[in-house]
Amino acid sequence: MIRKEAINQRFYKNFFIISVILAFAIAAASLCIIYYWSFYHYNHIFEDRIIDEENLKYAAEMGIKNEWLLGVSTDSIDVLEATYNEETRDHIYQQALNQQEIEKFYREKIDNKELIYCISLTPKNGEFFYKYSVIRDLYHEVFPYIVGSLAAFVILLVFILYFYFRFIERQFSSELAKLQAYAHKLENLALNTEPVKPCNNNNLIDALENSFYEMHIKLLKKEQLQKSSLQYISHEMKSPIMIIESYAVSAKEKIYPIGTLDDSLNIILEQTTRMKEKVSSLLQYVTLSTKEIQKEIFSLSDMFDTIFADYHTQIHMVKYVHFHIHPYLNIFADRHKIRVVLENILENQLKYKDSQIAIRAYQNQKDQIIILFYNDGASIGPELKNQIFTPFAKGYNGSNGLGLSITKTILLQHQGDIELLSTRKGTLFRITIPMSISSCCSIDSGKS
Repeated sequence: MIRKEAINQRFYKNFFIISVILAFAIAAASLCIIYYWSFYHYNHIFEDRIIDEENLKYAAEMGIKNEWLLGVSTDSIDVLEATYNEETRDHIYQQALNQQEIEKFYREKIDNKELIYCISLTPKNGEFFYKYSVIRDLYHEVFPYIVGSLAAFVILLVFILYFYFRFIERQFSSELAKLQAYAHKLENLALNTEPVKPCNNNNLIDALENSFYEMHIKLLKKEQLQKSSLQYISHEMKSPIMIIESYAVSAKEKIYPIGTLDDSLNIILEQTTRMKEKVSSLLQYVTLSTKEIQKEIFSLSDMFDTIFADYHTQIHMVKYVHFHIHPYLNIFADRHKIRVVLENILENQLKYKDSQIAIRAYQNQKDQIIILFYNDGASIGPELKNQIFTPFAKGYNGSNGLGLSITKTILLQHQGDIELLSTRKGTLFRITIPMSISSCCSIDSGKS
């Protein structure tokens, strides 16, 4: 039994862990990118974001407040005071007086503002002047907010994924529990149970449910076949056994219903032969239905010639016979089973014909061998058309033969088929067998 706790562990736990790891990986990658560009490549920011003195004057004319400016580049320390404040100006000016290098970058917090600035000595009119480039370190200022936002996003994502996978898990566990109960009933051969109907649109669950349903149908067919087999055996064996028993009891009391003792013994032998034929037919059906096919390349044309020779006496008694067999038909199939197919259908035609039989065999453009068997006997009615290939089903003269069922089974094993075609008079069967291997064609061309 599959427990719900096991389903939880196997299903949503792994998905949940993977999704959390993925979310943290995305957040960590985002933080690393922000940190890299803001802390280690801040010097490149000056190329794009510095507002020079002209822009500062223009901003003042437009009424733009200083707090809105990202930065300034100037050689006047007073501009720094106008842009920021006196404290900032004095601090940067003191740094300039203490600086020993030609150019130096600083990153500091002044007056509760994160600043990045550069102090450099630049020549002008033969003299060196300090040039100040200052920019608000907005990345550094907003970095804690970015971290907080990403953390909140990750937490929200984790909660969403958790509840989502909990929901999916409930759906899956509910469906799997139904399928488990369904499979348990099928295992115990409770075949009258109702099939499970899908409650969602999950393709995986739908496919699994369809597989169970197909298995259910096959088990029902198998059960029906077993019942039919028992009915067939009991029906076919009951009459001969009763006849044998009655004649044996009569002979023991020296009573002979017809003629002499030899006549009674002949009746017993006839019924014994009838029983042997029925048992042989059953054994053949079971053997051919379960035995694996042993494929080989052989000439179907030669097999037809051999069968016609074996049935020469019966065929000679037919008034009109028409055989049209392609001379070079090669096939990759089980030789013994294909012969059983051809003999069964030929015997059927000989048994139910009036005065004519016709057989035609050829290869179509799909590399399939088509065989047509026709006799001019009584047509098969539509009520029997769908069941003549069913094992143990009563045939179109009241018989319960297995010949057509055996034929159908063998052809399906070869990915072929047999059909009963509609005709105005008589009976027409069409057999389709795939050639299955390209070398058959090469053998055919070699012979031609």
